[in-house]
Amino acid sequence: MKIDTGSTETLFLSKTKNRNIVTGFCGIPPALVQRYADELQQDIFDVAEALDRERVRALQRRGRPAVPNDFLADSCCEPVVEANYNSLSDWLISLGLPIYEKLFHCNGCTELYHIAGLKDKDLIRYGIENPKHIRLLTTAIEALHIHIEHCQYIA
Repeated sequence: MKIDTGSTETLFLSKTKNRNIVTGFCGIPPALVQRYADELQQDIFDVAEALDRERVRALQRRGRPAVPNDFLADSCCEPVVEANYNSLSDWLISLGLPIYEKLFHCNGCTELYHIAGLKDKDLIRYGIENPKHIRLLTTAIEALHIHIEHCQYIA
């Protein structure tokens, strides 16, 4: 299912990255719900309910299993974002900022280690204008440094 977010961003809620393909359980990242609620100036519970309702409808139209997530809004109330370091795409999704994947790719950042050296001025030069997104990405990049150092220490 494709959702138009009112910007250049399109969200595919029925793709495998956002749900468990076998069971139909929800995998919508809480950070994404938080961001939409903030940017649309809507209640987080209403946004979570709407996103999950649309995800379930899209899956049902395709004859796929779809389990409603009654706890999505509850999981979105925590301010802490747990980043997924599997790939650049997964990392951006976990931050609620998948809108920037193409932007990073166009600027030669196709892997997480490419992101690790970026500063806020780089993000601005790449075309990221939203101060909240810049702040979130800068903080997440700092956490990425810690993650990379930790992984090197263990190896």
